[in-house]
Amino acid sequence: MGITVIDLYETGFCVADNRKFSVLISVYINDPLEQLVSAVESVIDQSRPPDQLVIVFDGPVSDQVKEFVESLKPGKKILCTVLDLKNNVGLGVALKNGLEHCEHDLVARMDADDISVATRFEQQLDFLRDHPEISVVGGNIIEFNEHSTLGARGVAQEPKDVMRMARHRNPVNHVTVMFRKTAVLAAGGYRNFPTYEDYDLWIRMIRASFLIFNLSSDLVFVRAGNDMANRRRGFQYLKNDFRFFLYLYKTRFISVLDFGLALLIRIPARLGGRSVTKLIYSLVRKR
Repeated sequence: MGITVIDLYETGFCVADNRKFSVLISVYINDPLEQLVSAVESVIDQSRPPDQLVIVFDGPVSDQVKEFVESLKPGKKILCTVLDLKNNVGLGVALKNGLEHCEHDLVARMDADDISVATRFEQQLDFLRDHPEISVVGGNIIEFNEHSTLGARGVAQEPKDVMRMARHRNPVNHVTVMFRKTAVLAAGGYRNFPTYEDYDLWIRMIRASFLIFNLSSDLVFVRAGNDMANRRRGFQYLKNDFRFFLYLYKTRFISVLDFGLALLIRIPARLGGRSVTKLIYSLVRKR
């Protein structure tokens, strides 16, 4: 008697239990309306949609963006909570404020210009249900631009490998995570650490013995290309790099050798020409 194996995620059959969860998105002035619309639609159209959508306006946004977000409120099955910060406070502080308004312990992160795979939340809910010892679950991303898919960016899976990877680079693709709010808050939550808001949080969670796991699945399509590489160049970004890795060294998370290597890799990416920056990001994407 043969056994038929059905790929539940491929067929869209939802096995995730009915535990409720929130999705947290921060929006700022430079986020294009059409990209925000695509991001929100990818959240609403999930095989297991969220129970609450928390949108934080990190400072002033366009009237068109406000109108779109307001249109999400009436008559929708998903509760939409909007937090309007009058001043731009940066991603870390915006997420810290937004997390306070998330009504459920399970919270998924989403950026305002990316697109989640249709079964992303279902996969993560199933995993967290079966692995109560895990506090954060992320996955891989696919980077793309307006012309084509650029490639995948994978990360370590097992908690021990995530911990090892964290000594050299960010071990989690932030836009893919679903986490337990109680664990994140116990580790101190988000804070103002420009460029490294999430990396800083993962380090503190690892130190507090919370476990992080990354699925082998591609969970989010992330916009990339020339604009992204150009935005991440400049002396200010290098200063942020120095501040963060110096903090890791002073708190004895990394060695002096790790500190030197971290800066050695990042100096050409921040201060080199555009072609150098693009090359470095393409190499990271292949790892």
